[in-house]
Amino acid sequence: MNESLKPCPFCGGKAEVVEAPAIFEHDAKNGVCCTACECSTPWTDSRAEAAAAWNRRAEKGGRE
Repeated sequence: MNESLKPCPFCGGKAEVVEAPAIFEHDAKNGVCCTACECSTPWTDSRAEAAAAWNRRAEKGGRE
């Protein structure tokens, strides 16, 4: 799967999906990490979930 990732919301750096090593294959977790400042998402069960979490941004204007 080729995820389309937005730039880092903090530094504008390039992001990539990473997989955490697991003892058992079914325990593998995925996250997204900025290659410049190392900002990252929490671990998720799939690459798609990790990409969606990374790409989610707050709308401008704050809370209503």
